[in-house]
Amino acid sequence: MRFERRDGPGSLNRRRNPTARAWLPLRIQTPRGVLSFIGTTTVFGTPVDITLAELAIESFFPADAATGELLREAAADAARHTDA
Repeated sequence: MRFERRDGPGSLNRRRNPTARAWLPLRIQTPRGVLSFIGTTTVFGTPVDITLAELAIESFFPADAATGELLREAAADAARHTDA
């Protein structure tokens, strides 16, 4: 069973596929350049309130330094336009 788990379908066995990753980046081409994100989804495991039963929160985070910098620049530009 140990070998099935490690080498079975969907495994990230690096001996077979050294470039395998546990995540797939979301890449978006913009006029400022390519933005690369990783995403996470959060769900409430055992909600007490029924209104939380179907709630899922999807968040995206910069996958590289260039994306983080482009987002900071875009936020600064937006703040300047809002203040004007």
